[in-house]
Amino acid sequence: MVRDPVGYPWSSYRSYLGREKVPSWVRLHPTLHLVAKEGQQRRYQAFAEWGLDEEIDVFYRKGRLEPVLGGEEFRHNTDEMSGPGLV
Repeated sequence: MVRDPVGYPWSSYRSYLGREKVPSWVRLHPTLHLVAKEGQQRRYQAFAEWGLDEEIDVFYRKGRLEPVLGGEEFRHNTDEMSGPGLV
């Protein structure tokens, strides 16, 4: 987990902000169009960074997280479908 999404190397976030070349497999327009008609990059950045707060930081610092989220039955079914060790 990184404190600043710009620092995550496998993200297209920097492309959405216009800070690096857009990979051929990324389609910026549909996402940016949902955010705003004008000032899209600025508003996208505000939207993306809005969720970065202390509560999320505390959640991720608790240690190893379960690879599959869900109730006991869902996790059991996932384990049966994928084989032991995933859940």
